[in-house]
Amino acid sequence: MAGLLLAGSLSLASAAEVDVVIRLEGRPALHRLAAGATRSARRAALVRGLRGALAGASAGIRDRLARIGATNVRDLWIANAVAARIPEEELEALAALPGVAAVEPDRVAARLLPGPAADSSPPAAWNLDAIRARELWDRGIKGAGVTVAVLDSGADAGHPDLAPRWRGNPGGWFDPYGEHPDAPVDVESPGPSSVVPAGHGTAVLGIAVGGNASGQPIGVAPGARWIAARVFNDRGEATTSAIHQALQWVLDPDGVPATDDAPDVVNLSWGLNGFPGQCVPEYLPDIEALDVADIVVVAAAGNDGLLPDDRLDLSPANYPSVIAVGMSGPHGDVMPESTPGPGSCRGKFVYPDVVAPGFDLWTADLTLGGMTSRDPYRVVPAGTSFSAPHAAGVAALLRSAFPDATAAQVREALRAGARDLGDPGPDDVSGYGLVDAVAAYEALLAFECTDADGDGYSAQGGICGPVDCDDGDPA
Repeated sequence: MAGLLLAGSLSLASAAEVDVVIRLEGRPALHRLAAGATRSARRAALVRGLRGALAGASAGIRDRLARIGATNVRDLWIANAVAARIPEEELEALAALPGVAAVEPDRVAARLLPGPAADSSPPAAWNLDAIRARELWDRGIKGAGVTVAVLDSGADAGHPDLAPRWRGNPGGWFDPYGEHPDAPVDVESPGPSSVVPAGHGTAVLGIAVGGNASGQPIGVAPGARWIAARVFNDRGEATTSAIHQALQWVLDPDGVPATDDAPDVVNLSWGLNGFPGQCVPEYLPDIEALDVADIVVVAAAGNDGLLPDDRLDLSPANYPSVIAVGMSGPHGDVMPESTPGPGSCRGKFVYPDVVAPGFDLWTADLTLGGMTSRDPYRVVPAGTSFSAPHAAGVAALLRSAFPDATAAQVREALRAGARDLGDPGPDDVSGYGLVDAVAAYEALLAFECTDADGDGYSAQGGICGPVDCDDGDPA
């Protein structure tokens, strides 16, 4: 079947070249690929299966790309696609190749979510107490053994609240643009047309896993480690292919499937350009793959609550297996800027899922490589970009306390443990309510584990331990 050419808004790399994403027909069944007795084995099988499926489907296309002198060719096996820079006159011929479903522009695809102005000197750590994170710390649960990945503008690995917690290379940093390939950096001076604030990724990371180098704690899960990938380049742009590459990297950070180094939690504090109130399916296959790999994905719900439109929800936050996080304030109320629902994707019954502090709180600021006199390198941001890492941090605490809990169980615990706000029950303003670390922990603790034949093996698996088919488990 001939491919469909969608040539609108193509990015011109030069007068005669264009950047494209070549989508292939068909997609393997992820659950069939992810076969194995353990989480590690299933992840390795999933990565190998996706890579192998694309290699088989794209062989003829790669031959064609080589013949026409294509450059910057990259496998997007997570999405069954190939990205490349090609001569513009080859577009129609490439789209007509057997097995090609579409040739689409590799466009600037995402935006960060600037929030309202914040107070310059809020009380220290009030946000951590609002979600009861420090109560779990008192029980010895601080995120040990867990890795959180932030896909954003980058990260300041030299920040004293972050440096001791970076997992390091190989597999601790990825820049799909190749601008800073060796070690984490963050956007310091984005271009004049960029909406990316300096140090956005650093600030997000600080809330998720930051320490207390200043004497005041800033992170929800300070015992966890972090890795990071850039979604936004030095100009503050995020392209379709780079986002696919970053999400793909999450499944196999060091490029060796046999090494189980995928993170436990992923934070996405950005939304797709120009599509409020729509379910944009671009990254649904990627997020589905992360879910099959048992990775918790958290995303910012958006800061468009003051706009008059009826539907403002954003992708990827409105994907069914993503925890969408709205913004609450210092008094426990939902901030008016927080984007409400309903969610536009099938299966997203409440939007946002939960809310968390995102206004008037301290987090990590850029250190500029230690060449600044700012001390203690802290900043006060605002927006759902900074609400999301509160939920990601709590997810890290839960995965530390219950290492066998599935991503689905952690999502359900976050919803079940949330403190209801407003009218009783879940709604499209506050979701299930304000994130509550202790209540989420207790929700997982209370998960009913049955062992019908008394041999110590559960019918449920997950946090209940190994599955025994003799107990009637369908597996």
